[in-house]
Amino acid sequence: MNREALFRVLPGFFLCLALGGLAYGVSVAGNRLTGQRYFELFTCAIVLGIGVRSSFDLPAFWSGGIRFAAVTILEIAVFLLGFSLDFSVFSGNSLVFVGCILGFVTVMVILSFTICRAIGLPEHLAVLVACGNSICGNAAIAAVAPAVRACNEDVVAAITFSSILGVLVVVFLPLLEPAFGLNAVQFGTFAGLTVYAVPQVVAATAPVSMASAHMGTAVKLVRVLMLMPAVCLPRCF
Repeated sequence: MNREALFRVLPGFFLCLALGGLAYGVSVAGNRLTGQRYFELFTCAIVLGIGVRSSFDLPAFWSGGIRFAAVTILEIAVFLLGFSLDFSVFSGNSLVFVGCILGFVTVMVILSFTICRAIGLPEHLAVLVACGNSICGNAAIAAVAPAVRACNEDVVAAITFSSILGVLVVVFLPLLEPAFGLNAVQFGTFAGLTVYAVPQVVAATAPVSMASAHMGTAVKLVRVLMLMPAVCLPRCF
């Protein structure tokens, strides 16, 4: 990275660092004051980021650093998390468990597509929304769009819907863990099956425990395996 590119990245990157530090402070202070784990760091950071982005017209020179933190740094973090994963978390019945995950994803794609069509969404948009929410979010939408010959408007609409739904799930999903009495492995499995993107799985499960994050990420990565048939099957028709 040359000096000019570095100067384009630093302002927004330091802004993200500052907001992350503020979110950490809010999380620690809130949990100490209440004596409960109500103020999760990831949730505080997401809400704070949304609030700042929605409330202020940020200068354009901050956009490069914000994009760098939101995309590059996040991808590196997820990559590094992979070094701590061990698929033995699936126990001795790993093949059965993987098969159940793939079967669940297949059912969810069909069910999501059926619901989208029932509420009047166009066929191409329904396919994108179903694949995005059932497999791996925006990556699935971008990969499947050429296969089904979706227009740009459908792609944008599907990504917008999936992104909004993803944020809501990340914010509210951790509340289910104490409400339903789920242990770390059960919650990680549930999050891995329902949250649509790997970084969001991490954001939803890490506040519970690292065991939950490991299980959730492993389950989510198995779901990603369905991206290949989702891309290839439409080309056969």
